[in-house]
Amino acid sequence: MKNFTTLIKESFEIYKQKITPILLILLISGVVMTILGVSLGGSMMFSVLKLKDTAAIETVKALFSSPLVIGIFSVIVLWIIFIGLTFIILTVKPVGTKLKEIFQEAWKKFGQYLWLVILVSIFVTLSTLFFIIPGIIVGTYLTFYSYIFITEGKKGMEVLKHSWKLVEGNWWKVFGRLFLLGIVFNIIYVLLSSVHDLLSSVFQLFYMPFIVIFSYLIYLELKKSKEIQIPTQTQPQA
Repeated sequence: MKNFTTLIKESFEIYKQKITPILLILLISGVVMTILGVSLGGSMMFSVLKLKDTAAIETVKALFSSPLVIGIFSVIVLWIIFIGLTFIILTVKPVGTKLKEIFQEAWKKFGQYLWLVILVSIFVTLSTLFFIIPGIIVGTYLTFYSYIFITEGKKGMEVLKHSWKLVEGNWWKVFGRLFLLGIVFNIIYVLLSSVHDLLSSVFQLFYMPFIVIFSYLIYLELKKSKEIQIPTQTQPQA
């Protein structure tokens, strides 16, 4: 597997090649999130005003049981997952792929992808119940489910099993590279936060597509190594 420095350099190259669609997706996402955020804030404010004479605890309970608040919050979560999927599709597609095609494919595959996200969340959450380390282990094994789903056409549990097999024997290499990336970006985030919160917020936005690209390159390395390890079956002689 390529070392951390090489993966960073190659990720930046791909990032630069796809910077225009990345910016457009971030812009679209920002506009939608702003609208949803204002809607959520407005619905919560409306609920609070209706319950102004109610005790604080009861007000909080009422807020989180409000169908309107729950509905808008659910849409926000689904939108974040959808945008994550668009970045994954953008990453695996050739440079120059139209943004319209990326959104169309994301919409077409969103239902199946959402089911995968739920499955992974369940497995990681259940593993975390046995302390944090099992959750990290399982999460690392299932890291590449989204790329397998998009590029290999597998579905459901088959995707998760394949991700597990890819990482098998390379767990520390995968975890080490992702962990080191997290440390580097956290240091940058803290430094930018010390200058201005706006800078760190903008940095967070641009970090998401970068980690998608970085993880995809690791996926390609794992796939290549596994294909090399599988011996070619010889045809029986007549």
